[in-house]
Amino acid sequence: MKKLLTLVLLASTLVLVMNGCKKGSQDPFISFRSREARLCGKWNVTKYTRNTKDMLTRSDTTMTGAPMGSCGWLTHKDDTLATITFQFYTDGRYEARGDSVYLDNYQFSAQAAHPCNDTTYKVEQTNNFGGTWTWGGSGGSYKKEEILLLSDYNHIDSHAWKILGLKYKEITLERAVTDSVSGKSTIYDMTLERTK
Repeated sequence: MKKLLTLVLLASTLVLVMNGCKKGSQDPFISFRSREARLCGKWNVTKYTRNTKDMLTRSDTTMTGAPMGSCGWLTHKDDTLATITFQFYTDGRYEARGDSVYLDNYQFSAQAAHPCNDTTYKVEQTNNFGGTWTWGGSGGSYKKEEILLLSDYNHIDSHAWKILGLKYKEITLERAVTDSVSGKSTIYDMTLERTK
């Protein structure tokens, strides 16, 4: 009986200690990798939203308020497809790449002769950026290493992301931004999946 009581107390203590080390709400219960080892590597962004609106694949359609002569109604469809990758290094650097394809579609309801032809414009764009990453937290309501700070190399622009989950194969981040003029809040959510 004494052995059973000792095992129960030891197991309870272990559960409390291990749960106390957990930083994000979606972190694994136990991990044998450090937070740095789980972060460093190559990642694809699989979800990126602004106030729950998907920012990786967007589609907006607008129609003119009045017919455009013999061409009829004009419908404009704007589609965006983006891919974003991150590489985090153990020396505190990160590199990122964003590839976007923009498609602008103009369609007329009446298929009259020129100049009423439907038209599609395609623009492809690549942005490379990088900087340094550091852990934040251990102050106020945040635990140590609960915040991921991403700064550009000149430390002019930086973003603090709350780490909701840091697993070896998946990272879940959230960032709240409040406009200083309007007071409106914008919530960004991002999920990354490991590629290497």
